[in-house]
Amino acid sequence: MNMNLDLILGILFWLGILGLLGLLWRKWSILKLINPKLVVDINQQEVKHKLVQMRLMRSARSFVQTLTKKISTPVSKITKPNANKYWQGLENKLVAEIEHKLSPQVAATELKSKSIKALKEGNYESSEQYLLDAIAKEPGRLEFYQSLAEVYLAKRDFEPAREVLEYLITKGDNTAYLNLARANLGQGLLNEARAAFEQSLEFNNSLEIRLELAHVLEDLGDSEGALVQVSAALQLESNNPKVLDFFIELSIVNGRLIEASEALNRLKTTNPDNQKIADFAQAIRALTNRQRNKKMTIKKL
Repeated sequence: MNMNLDLILGILFWLGILGLLGLLWRKWSILKLINPKLVVDINQQEVKHKLVQMRLMRSARSFVQTLTKKISTPVSKITKPNANKYWQGLENKLVAEIEHKLSPQVAATELKSKSIKALKEGNYESSEQYLLDAIAKEPGRLEFYQSLAEVYLAKRDFEPAREVLEYLITKGDNTAYLNLARANLGQGLLNEARAAFEQSLEFNNSLEIRLELAHVLEDLGDSEGALVQVSAALQLESNNPKVLDFFIELSIVNGRLIEASEALNRLKTTNPDNQKIADFAQAIRALTNRQRNKKMTIKKL
């Protein structure tokens, strides 16, 4: 019996080890992010090619200088300075180009530009790789991590998006809470999404964030909490038809007859062609009748 137990425990131990190794392998790109110094990627072949070009330029310039020294005519006195100037200009150009290529800041910025273009074209894999390469060159620039999280969100790869965004938050980037909330929402983590949206609101009292939080609260069954958020959104944009729409719906659900009626009148003024107006009016009449009947029942009792 003990032997069988030891065998089972041994099998479970090795299965756990294999599972951990598999997880590490899958998350290798993210691990590289959090410790970008592990990645070193400078285009050595291109730099080597430029250095060879410089060597050839120096040799050619030396040849010209030797040749012009042997020519003792007035023409040589004219061509020698021009030749030196020409070859010096070419060499300076090559040196500047090599310094440009070797500059991690410039290279990383160019990679980000390529990533943005790839993302617009819907090429998520290339966009991601450009940003990983940029982070390898400039690991301290949080903007690259922010862009990477946006790429993951765009392709609905929410788990790595969450890991990158949580890393940004540890670095003091409070703007990451909004995308973290969206990543949590994409994974169906409603409570975590609510907490992240609330954190985001502490740094940015935005209409967009309040509406997104209201939808999450509604999905969690907290219609009163959702109404609070939409009411706050109305204070930011009192005549926004989208916000009025949502406010009327939640007011009816919460039995707020007066608030619903006032918001409906405002909606009729700001957006008279709204197709929901008739439905809202009918729902408000039904709510009025229910409340009237309830009061009558209480009086009879």
